[in-house]
Amino acid sequence: MHWAGAAPKSPARGGLITEQTRGLLGHMLVFARQAVTTVRDLSYSFIRWVFDRTLGALYRAARNAIDYLN
Repeated sequence: MHWAGAAPKSPARGGLITEQTRGLLGHMLVFARQAVTTVRDLSYSFIRWVFDRTLGALYRAARNAIDYLN
């Protein structure tokens, strides 16, 4: 599904999508061990930063697992 196609049809639904997005980003930050109490900013730069941190944590975990096997 594309984000453009997921545009909310009502303000109430828009609030639900916003809260779900904040929850997802918050859980991603927990996985990446970043200390954030509340996700407020949903800008492109913040979301990109969250993904960069999460992918970095995932890469480190995979690297540690591979190193453990060697």
